[in-house]
Amino acid sequence: MKNRYQAIYTFFEKDGQVTPDIVYYLKELKKVISSILVVVNGKINPESRKILQNLDVNILVRANEGLDFGAWQAGIQEIGWDRIRKLDGLLLCDCTCFGPIYPFQEMFDVMSKKECDFWGINRHPEIDVYLVDNDCKSKVIEYLQSYFLFFRSSILKDAHFRKWWDNLVLYSDYKKEVGYHETKFTKYLEDAGFKSASYMDFDKYKNFILDNATIKCPDIQLIEDRNPLLKKRIFTVDYDIFFVSSSGFQIQRILDYIKEKTNYDINYILDWVIKNNKLSSIHKNLHLNWILPTNVKVLPLRNQSKVAIIFFVYYSDLVDYCLKYLRSMPLDSNVIFVSSKEELLGQYRKKMLKYPQYRCEYRIMEGRGRDVAAYLVCCADVFDKYDYICCVHDKKSNSWGNLLNGYHYSEHCFMSCLYNANYVHNVIHTFENNDKLGMLVPPILNFSNFSHLLGAEMWMEVDNVKAVVEKLKLNIPFDEESVIPFGTMFWVRGKSFLPILKYKWKYADFPEEPLPAGCTILHALERAYPFAIQNAGYYVGVCVPDKYASVFLDNQLFMLRELNIKLFSVYGVSDFFNLRNKIGYQRSILTNIAAPFLTKLLKHCRKYAHQKWLINKIKYELSFGKKRKKLKLKYKEWKNIEKQIKES
Repeated sequence: MKNRYQAIYTFFEKDGQVTPDIVYYLKELKKVISSILVVVNGKINPESRKILQNLDVNILVRANEGLDFGAWQAGIQEIGWDRIRKLDGLLLCDCTCFGPIYPFQEMFDVMSKKECDFWGINRHPEIDVYLVDNDCKSKVIEYLQSYFLFFRSSILKDAHFRKWWDNLVLYSDYKKEVGYHETKFTKYLEDAGFKSASYMDFDKYKNFILDNATIKCPDIQLIEDRNPLLKKRIFTVDYDIFFVSSSGFQIQRILDYIKEKTNYDINYILDWVIKNNKLSSIHKNLHLNWILPTNVKVLPLRNQSKVAIIFFVYYSDLVDYCLKYLRSMPLDSNVIFVSSKEELLGQYRKKMLKYPQYRCEYRIMEGRGRDVAAYLVCCADVFDKYDYICCVHDKKSNSWGNLLNGYHYSEHCFMSCLYNANYVHNVIHTFENNDKLGMLVPPILNFSNFSHLLGAEMWMEVDNVKAVVEKLKLNIPFDEESVIPFGTMFWVRGKSFLPILKYKWKYADFPEEPLPAGCTILHALERAYPFAIQNAGYYVGVCVPDKYASVFLDNQLFMLRELNIKLFSVYGVSDFFNLRNKIGYQRSILTNIAAPFLTKLLKHCRKYAHQKWLINKIKYELSFGKKRKKLKLKYKEWKNIEKQIKES
């Protein structure tokens, strides 16, 4: 390589693991950079150290102090100023990006023709924000974003460049790092007489979006302007970031484009996203919803895929109803009937004589644990034998005394899993076309008394679910907004279910009949399944047949419209964002006032074990205030509030 280019690449991962996306980044960087120093902030495990050594890069391990700028300072000191001054160029970059989607050489060729002393990929516009509270020095001014900064020899020899690094104050706080270093570095050099440039057209994006283009419109930068790098943060930000300013389609467009139009391995992104994010965030940002056709088969399936259904049966009057849905399975499927009632299995055995194309098996189980025990105990051996398994059961729910609601709950689950043969074919095809898909579940219920689940997915089961997650030794972010297979009916990729089965479940782990209405390990496992799927390296999606999707959408819109009409009127606002801000503020006040009383009530209720549902309800209410500073009240104020709450 003719040019003497040095890169200092900062690396931080909490477990010290060098992931495949980082390996690819460094390999591609070596095509344009003659020497790379990887500065490890914190730790690196032995296996990952060997990976870097095999890439022929230098390694510096240091304490995690000063974030990126502290690491770059340490890297410059390691290389030494004598060598820095002799370089043709110095690149500062970090591990916060995926890519390159396009070859780095393409960008370097373009930037070599621009007259500048230093350049980056994106220039951030000035916005009226103080990153550090009450400190005007932390205001966001125009600056080159620091995830990729290249300095030419003209600047490397200048005293101003060295002065910045010699006088650098290290911060461990991210906002201070950005507010005092990243946002000020560009202006510092420009004030010293150096000229900057950006690879992305600053004027285009300054007018297009008055904020961070790498986050708000990464799809446009990637597809239209060939930005080679994608910030990892776009896959982790709160969905608000997209919802406030756009349709939210950016991530889906990016993934589709990369998969269809580039050579970049999409699994580099998906593996990292699954490992580092909450399941609900993954689901929203990646839009993991599949509306599948019921009148056509999408494409032929792979012949080698082995498919089975585990069908737990309990009610003798639902045999014909269940067989109607069972017949949606492919004709060569393995059908495993499970029940605690030998006579009921006999009824199914007799009925299934009409369908010899199915390979049927009948298993008897103990009379406790119902469908959950059927999956985890009686059929624990099934998931390792088949590629895709449908887990269903006959279902009656007397919802608040309303059997009709219960019937439609059952229909909701069965239609989403086994609408008809075409639909099931398309479900299997969806798994085959998405290697990281581990489970498909029905959409969250959104009708009648079940509409309360949206926004209270864990409801009173949080502690029980956490106990199951701990029992299974799952190492993923806990999520109270998880995607849940309500009704415990779902499709699953067999090997993705294996982490649940590492614990050797026994019938004794489950409550005896009659089952309580809630707060059992059965309800906890219903909510914990997706956590285990994620821990295995897969994501969870929602599937719904097209015939039912239109009903589901109208239910959702009906609920939203009714809520908007009433809440906008009550709170005197005209849109969702003002409503949320106003309700959030008022709830914060209410929670802080009510918290002392609820805490006192909780201590009282703990004396009565049979009131567990009430204890969990109170703890659920208290959870809204656990991160807020409790309001300190005088004795008279407390007694007055206590009286008002009791009266209400």
